[in-house]
Amino acid sequence: MAAFCVFERSNKSLIEDAAEYKDTMLQLKQKMNILAHYMVPKLIFPIGSFPRQLSNKTDRKKLKAMAESFDISKLHDFSLEMLGSLEVEIQPPETAGELLLQKAWSDLFNIKKQAIGELWSLLYK
Repeated sequence: MAAFCVFERSNKSLIEDAAEYKDTMLQLKQKMNILAHYMVPKLIFPIGSFPRQLSNKTDRKKLKAMAESFDISKLHDFSLEMLGSLEVEIQPPETAGELLLQKAWSDLFNIKKQAIGELWSLLYK
């Protein structure tokens, strides 16, 4: 689940740089700790204003397209889980099964094999 948040209103209906709103996103993350885990979004996209349809309703299709336009390696910038956490050291695969999975993930996501191992997440840099 992803959330689009207007932290600073502008006329631009574009996803803004997450680094500019890191502190605000950290505060939001702390306030959401009372919610059930399934109610907390995995990604937060700061946006200047919501895109509108002619009927003045929020254009949800445009929001979805904007989020999907990001390369998978850039999504970590918007990850609520990664905010305030340290880099995780990737443990290399040890078993034949882990090596097979490493190759499959590497091929599927076009990521170097060395970057995939135990504790690996698509949201890590």
